[in-house]
Amino acid sequence: AGAAGALYRSVGTNASNLNTSNRTVTISGSTATFSGSMPDNVGVGDVLTYSAGGNQLAFIHGRTTSTVFTVKNKDGGTPAAAPAGTAVGVYRAYTSLYNWERGSENSNITEPTEDDVNPSTDLVSTGTVMMVPCYADGNDSSVVTINGWTTGPGNYIKIYTPTAINEVGTSQRHNGTWGGGGYARSVSTTGNALLIEEENVWIEGLRLGVTASSGSPNPIRVAPSGTGTDVRISHCIIRGVLSDTVDSSEGLIISGSGTGTVRIWNNIVYDFNIGTECTGIENWAANMTVYLYNNTVYNCLIGIWRSDGTLVAKNNIAYNNGDNYSGTFDDSSTNNLSGPSQSDARGSNPRNAVTVTFVNEAGDDFHLASTDAGAKQYGADLSADPYIAFSDDIDGEVRVSGSWDIGADECHIGGETWHTISAAAGSGGSITPSGTVSVIEGADQGFTITADTGYIVADVVVDGSSVGAVTTYTFTNVTTDHSITTTFTETGATTATLYRSVGTNASNLNTNNRTVTISDSTATFSGSMPADVGVGDALTYNSGGNRLAFIHGRTSSTVFTVRDKDGNEPTAASAGTAVGVYRAYTSLANWESQTENPNITEPTENDVNPSTNLVSANTVIMVACYADGVDTTGLSIDGWITGPDNYIRIYTPTSTSQVGISQRHTGTAGTGYRIDPDTNGIRIGESYTQIEGLEVFDFGESGYSTCGIRIYGDYAHSCTISYCLIHSEVSDNGGAAIAMDPYGSFSNNKIFNNIIYDVYYGIGVDIGPQDTYVYNNTVVDCSLGIYSDESVIAKNNIAYNNADNYSGTFESTSTNNLSGPTQTDARGSNPRNAVTVTFVNEAGNNFHLAESDTGARGYGADLSSDPDLPLSFDIDGDTRSGTWDIGADEYDVGGATYTITAVSGPGGSITPSGTVSVSEGGEATFTITPDTGYVITDVQVDGTSVHAVSSYTFTNVDANHTIVASFDPTPTYTITVNQASGGVISPGGTVTVTQGADQTFIIVPATGYAVADVLVDGVSVGAVTSYTFTNIHANHTITAVFEEAPTFTISASAENYGSISPEGEVVLNWGGSETFTITPDPGYGVADVLVDGVSVGAVTLYAFSNVTADHTIVASFIVGGQHTIIAVAESGGSISPSGTITLDQGQSQTFTITPDAGNSVSDVEVDGVSWAP
Repeated sequence: AGAAGALYRSVGTNASNLNTSNRTVTISGSTATFSGSMPDNVGVGDVLTYSAGGNQLAFIHGRTTSTVFTVKNKDGGTPAAAPAGTAVGVYRAYTSLYNWERGSENSNITEPTEDDVNPSTDLVSTGTVMMVPCYADGNDSSVVTINGWTTGPGNYIKIYTPTAINEVGTSQRHNGTWGGGGYARSVSTTGNALLIEEENVWIEGLRLGVTASSGSPNPIRVAPSGTGTDVRISHCIIRGVLSDTVDSSEGLIISGSGTGTVRIWNNIVYDFNIGTECTGIENWAANMTVYLYNNTVYNCLIGIWRSDGTLVAKNNIAYNNGDNYSGTFDDSSTNNLSGPSQSDARGSNPRNAVTVTFVNEAGDDFHLASTDAGAKQYGADLSADPYIAFSDDIDGEVRVSGSWDIGADECHIGGETWHTISAAAGSGGSITPSGTVSVIEGADQGFTITADTGYIVADVVVDGSSVGAVTTYTFTNVTTDHSITTTFTETGATTATLYRSVGTNASNLNTNNRTVTISDSTATFSGSMPADVGVGDALTYNSGGNRLAFIHGRTSSTVFTVRDKDGNEPTAASAGTAVGVYRAYTSLANWESQTENPNITEPTENDVNPSTNLVSANTVIMVACYADGVDTTGLSIDGWITGPDNYIRIYTPTSTSQVGISQRHTGTAGTGYRIDPDTNGIRIGESYTQIEGLEVFDFGESGYSTCGIRIYGDYAHSCTISYCLIHSEVSDNGGAAIAMDPYGSFSNNKIFNNIIYDVYYGIGVDIGPQDTYVYNNTVVDCSLGIYSDESVIAKNNIAYNNADNYSGTFESTSTNNLSGPTQTDARGSNPRNAVTVTFVNEAGNNFHLAESDTGARGYGADLSSDPDLPLSFDIDGDTRSGTWDIGADEYDVGGATYTITAVSGPGGSITPSGTVSVSEGGEATFTITPDTGYVITDVQVDGTSVHAVSSYTFTNVDANHTIVASFDPTPTYTITVNQASGGVISPGGTVTVTQGADQTFIIVPATGYAVADVLVDGVSVGAVTSYTFTNIHANHTITAVFEEAPTFTISASAENYGSISPEGEVVLNWGGSETFTITPDPGYGVADVLVDGVSVGAVTLYAFSNVTADHTIVASFIVGGQHTIIAVAESGGSISPSGTITLDQGQSQTFTITPDAGNSVSDVEVDGVSWAP
């Protein structure tokens, strides 16, 4: 959320509390978690006011989701913690840019102490960057001068509009036009609306305008007086509304006596056209170098004017000004454009007298039109420019590498590959961004869904498939066009979408006994839930009584969106609440008959079952089917009331926003949810029913005509059957995989992307002239492939190796169908007849197209814009693009690409994460890393545990996969120290140790005691005095046994002519020590010392240590020994050697007596007797 040392303070004209829904907050560390979604215009720099041991403030420094934000205190440190449920206000820090500059905070903020909102203006000494995000609350009309700050190259002021979702929920920036929203400063003034007198200021993404009829108004003037200027202005729209007697006006003027650099890029400046000296951009600073890149300047008296200093201009459009360029520009200027008739473009590679076509020149929309031939692709690539290296345009869109456009806008019509995502919201809320969003190939694009006050998100549909009632959705690695639509419903009314799950597992899915916290519509589990827990599953818990909630969306393995029976917010549950998680129904038949899972404890009878009248309840029922086991019951859908907007969808969830691991088949049998219905099969008796992604097999009984999926009744219409795998090995069953009864009044039924094999009839439509759309199906090894009685519009189907591939009358718009290997009965235009199709494994019933196939690949019609049934995907959910293949499968000519969805729970990470693309046959390695204080508890690959590994490699990838890593806090173990009398173990008591650590214990006996034994976990390790537990993974015990230590005697004696001390019987404890001193009498010396009868030499000291036995020590002496001679000289001379001289017995010593000069030796005394000199 910004550079190191950054401080954020917001500016917006709304002074009121932005927490309009009265959310509460929890603050732990630097994370603020709100009890529900905050408005999308809450973001960085906004102030949180709360009470926690007194009034407190925190400032938003980053946004994770609509409920989770990074917050800091005034100085960028950790704010005061706040427990769950803390009331909080959220405010703009300042209500105008002027108030920010002078330190006058929003008056509605309650400060703990005065001046707590305002940071230091000395950015250098505090080591900070001042980030001033500006919000589009309303027009900021204040006149501002920025001065009195201390700034530096790394300690600058940045005034900007936040755009990224990690800063704010919805962009606060304009869309490249003045009328396109965003923060605006439209100021009525006769002087400078924004005057910059500091040396290090950055301005980004503002709308800056002046309205004046006199004076010299300027939207922005740069006039520092110091040295080392580094001012940057980019992505702005600068406009003049001038009239009457304006003397002069510059959209952007650089003046003053300062020295340094001003960088200006990606701005649009226009309508400075009154008086005699009105200019779009002017450098009037003698000591300043201005770099002017990719700006568009329009309808000014002078477009770009260098009146002093140095000006380097590149890639600028100056258009329809009186003079487009004026003055002498630096020689490095290049690729500038002048038009429509002027020829004054400066620098090399000029574009002179050319016409530029804008999107709406009269309406002040100066984006380049797709038809433009004047500026498009004539720019220099400045992505590696040494002075301003950038790669985007005024809208933040990527400029085409190597082929830039001139001006502020980059028109994306060629070169790179771009895709569009159509984003639309129904009434009751919004989606951001919205409309047609352009995304470069391979990039990600996130969307935020926000319900209006009084509404909630009902459903989000991505490319025609629901992803649940989520509030955010991200397209990753975009390689094709997409769509995303949202619906909302009023709070308190029945929701538009209700989820109920079906799976044969009736047991509690919460196998790890996680607890739950439920706040608003968010359920947060205490640890990772199994990957097969997802939308429709029922939560049972107690909160003031038995409660139910149903999963409506999945954020992570621990965080889910939940609703009550009717789609409203469920009853809250405090942290630590016990919870059961169950399939709502144990079969599709039970769902239809509304017989809930018997293990669910309902608060009141029938609390699992929704209303069957979807129209009056205004609901959609989403029946998510899970691959727990084979569903062996038939299904007959009847007695429901449905409508175009109130449909039934029975499907297998695949997206990680719904479930941790896909529940759908992979195009082959036995790989997802399976239903083996009885003689009824699946019977659809209600209109607006959708069947998606099921495997239906072995239906019926021998001798009967039972259908896998049958649409019947008088009025069942507008149904879809898609992405299904249907086959039957029941002999002599005369039924069909998909059938429509002849007596029904059908229309607008759609059958697409299904694989059918080993059935008597593949697809049979016998309903008369009502339209039925049969697209991109593969039907193999049946008696009759596809039958039509007038009504079928068939496109891109493979009917192969059936007795009859096609039969009956098809509509004339049928096209691109295939019949083979020998038949020639393909219907419609562009038929493929008598061709061989090569499947991956035909004998093994894998009817994906093989790489070597030349029969179906590349021969299909592109149906992405089909007026009746537009498609974009194949049976596996892979994108169809370019030249389509015929049949249910789309083969990637460049080799199949599979996705591995990598998800980590809280407490660690997996790298790489998200959706990882892997080429067929390739490998992908994932590294699982726990956070500090956590350990890996499990890694599940495709729903199966591979244990707590730290890395996992997928090899020879030939299918989609999932890998989910779970973490728990690092386990701790206890080592119980059992102390006994006679000594201590240190440390003592119960010692807590984290898993994998080492722990050392020291055993110290008391005086008079010894270590007898040490027991570790009850097993002796000997009489050791220390013990270390290593790599601890279990609880342990350690016990020391002490015993009274025996005493030992040292008998010390000395023979004649000397002594030993101490002498006699010296008693010592076990391990004790004693030192003996041997002293001879005068005239004697030590002859020998015997310890335990063994000589240790003529020593005068001997020490016993660590005594563990009795000992003796005997000293003997000899006559003689050592003698001393004391030599002293009186004054007047010297004797050498002097002092005390020690000699051995019998040794000689000579002394020299020397008188000083002028003296003589008068006498020498030896032992008191005089010797003549």
